[in-house]
Formats: sequence, C-alpha cells, structure tokens
Amino acid sequence: METLRSYHLKNAEKKIRNVCQESQTLLNNIVELKENHKKLKKISDELVKLSKEETERLKNKHSRLQSEIYQNRIVLVLIDGDDTNFLESFVKKGIDGGSDAATKLVGEIRKAARSQAKILVRVYANLGLDGHGLAQKYTRLGDLEKKDFYKFVIGFNKKEHCDFTDTGREAGNAYLKVTGMPSLNMNVVYCANID
Repeated sequence: METLRSYHLKNAEKKIRNVCQESQTLLNNIVELKENHKKLKKISDELVKLSKEETERLKNKHSRLQSEIYQNRIVLVLIDGDDTNFLESFVKKGIDGGSDAATKLVGEIRKAARSQAKILVRVYANLGLDGHGLAQKYTRLGDLEKKDFYKFVIGFNKKEHCDFTDTGREAGNAYLKVTGMPSLNMNVVYCANID
C-alpha cells in the first residue's frame, strides 16, 4: 500500500510541478506582453505626436503658399490691337505717349479689377513693319508719321508688365494670340483673372 501511496504522491508532485511551470510560463508571458504593450504605447504616442507635428507643419506651409500666391497674383489683360484704337493724342507724343497710354490703361484695369494684383497687359497686332498694319492706319487717320507710332510702341513697351507685340501681316494672328493665351495661363496659380 505504501508503494501505491508513494506512487500517487510522486504523480501528484509531478502534476503540481507541471502546473507551477505552466503558471510561471504564463506569468512570464504576461510580463512580456505588458512590456510589449508599454513599448507599443510609447511608439503609438510618438507616432501621434509626429503626426500632429507634421499636420501643423503642412498647415503652416499651406498658409505660407496661400499668402505667397495672394501676394504675387496677377491680372492678365490680352488685347487684340488690330481691333483697338489708341487715342491719337497718345500716339502723337511718341515714346512719352506710349508710356502714358500704358500707365493710364493699367490704372483703368486696376480700378475695374478692384485688385492690387500685378497687371500684365499684352497687346497683339500687325504693327505694319512691312508697309501694312497699324502704323499705316494711324498715318491715314491724322497728321502722324510711322515713326510716331513706332515710338509710341517703344514707350508702351517701356512700361513694366506691358508688351506690344507684332503678330505679322496675316489676318487673324492677333486674334489667335488673344484667344490662345488664356488656356496657357489658366493653370498658373498666380493668375487671378484673365480679361
């Protein structure tokens, strides 16, 4: 009987040892899980902090870009010069008249646009370098010489952001420039308006 009792005791001790070992393993796993949880929480907190910082940085960058776009915006005015007559009084004054005409035009555009944006004026026309065009038109209208008109154009071009461009003799070239330019400038972020 003693052997049987001894056998049961040894068997019970063995089971208790196994349960203790399993309990210790579970305890070790729980401790490891807690440590991993702390590490993951720390990483998660750092990621949240970085995400907030990055979001704030991007907001600031967006604000700076919006401000830059606002400060550098432009209003682009395209004129078909073949169909537009400048006052003879401006044309007669040559270079000074061209500069005065550009200044007056920019002022009127600024009033109409109600904007402090930069005004860009592009006039496209057949200037008449080949004996036809605006130079001849102005000499026929009054007591002007071709050189007065050319000087007028030089004066107009001297004004910052104002260009008078010769499109040549072919009919419709100025119109094609004026109608083609908006599509080129529509996606320019600084372009506030095209007239």
